[in-house]
Amino acid sequence: MNMEMMSPAEQLCRIMSRIYDARLTTVSGGNLSLKDQEGNIWVTPSGGDKGRYQPEDMLKIRPGGQVEGGKKPSVETGIHQSILTHRPAFKAVVHAHPAGLVAISLLRQLPETHLLPQVAQAVKAMDLAAYGCPGSEGLRENVAQVFCGKETNVAILENHGAFAASEEGLQHAFGLFQDLDFSVRLQAKAHLFS
Repeated sequence: MNMEMMSPAEQLCRIMSRIYDARLTTVSGGNLSLKDQEGNIWVTPSGGDKGRYQPEDMLKIRPGGQVEGGKKPSVETGIHQSILTHRPAFKAVVHAHPAGLVAISLLRQLPETHLLPQVAQAVKAMDLAAYGCPGSEGLRENVAQVFCGKETNVAILENHGAFAASEEGLQHAFGLFQDLDFSVRLQAKAHLFS
């Protein structure tokens, strides 16, 4: 089914399942957000099996802050809201913990974006966000600081993972995220030959 034909809740479920199936996160790691045409922000819930979410598990946050849904929002919902509010052109944000991106974050480095043409084209600007405890106000501020750059669409979090945002939608944000992880793994293998 075409992503544009799906509801925001269905899109979140589909992409989170793909992230989990591609082993870009663990059962309990990662979160997604999507802004609809009315300005509502849809987010994945806290906890649960990331590979088995159902549309009814997703939460809708109205522009005034009212949360609709039966579950608790992800602890990093504030980061998603900050990115989507302060950069209104963004329509979706993907966050997870793929091994390659976590490994490079432990080294306080950024992925080489020129190794794959699609990554070089899709990553407008990227920076490293200073460490903060997951779900903390400090982490939200650190990520927001990275995204305050006019072109930045990727933040690599120290010791954590990455956030990728897209002006095109959730499918595009996921593709960028997946390509970044592949690029990092390619970069690591290339270093074995040097």
